[in-house]
Amino acid sequence: MQQAAHTATSPLLLRWSRTSHCTLPPKTAIIPCEMTGYEAAELSLIDHFFHWCFQHWLTVLTGALLLYSGLPWLAPLLLANGYTDAGKLLFALYGPLCHQSPTSSYFWLGHQVAYCHRDTAIYTTLLAMSLLYALLRPVISSRPLAWRWLLLLLVPLVLDGGTHLLDTLIPTLHLRAPNDAIGSLNWWLRTLTGMLAAVGVVLAIYPRLDRDLRGIGIPDEFDPLP
Repeated sequence: MQQAAHTATSPLLLRWSRTSHCTLPPKTAIIPCEMTGYEAAELSLIDHFFHWCFQHWLTVLTGALLLYSGLPWLAPLLLANGYTDAGKLLFALYGPLCHQSPTSSYFWLGHQVAYCHRDTAIYTTLLAMSLLYALLRPVISSRPLAWRWLLLLLVPLVLDGGTHLLDTLIPTLHLRAPNDAIGSLNWWLRTLTGMLAAVGVVLAIYPRLDRDLRGIGIPDEFDPLP
């Protein structure tokens, strides 16, 4: 006997239709899909996974930042301990994401870290600010930074990176000092502009993520799982 199929719709879709600012047709107007009980249960697991990610977005994002900002430092550690292939592979993975110039990168254990001074400042500060946001969430989330202030904090980063790029492409312009060592003017500019941009991103975007993701969930009446 053929197994009976029943109609099911995604609980997250139903929830979104109730919490979003967009106007959708009522529940009866949503085009259903015919699925078996197994398919409905599988869909429910997917819904629960995304529901958990939405409700714990700060944990997910902080974990991703910890991974992204930590792996470049793992590359020299692997190289220094004889894991050459793994260290080189990790270094190569960051190649499309950073210029990896040795003159403007940190060195640890005698080997180059997989991203530059500027990226180190940006992602380390993003991680630190994420942790700070978790500690002071009620205070910071209630007062998101205005967009105009975020743009203002991004301007120094754009100017610093732009002049660096132009100086690399057209060396005769002499827009930057030749010294990129730690403590030099170039190093301070890269570090401070990266930190300012990261602080602005967290103060402006994180509170708005809190606000926009707060209402996303799976109501019990639409939950197929027992």
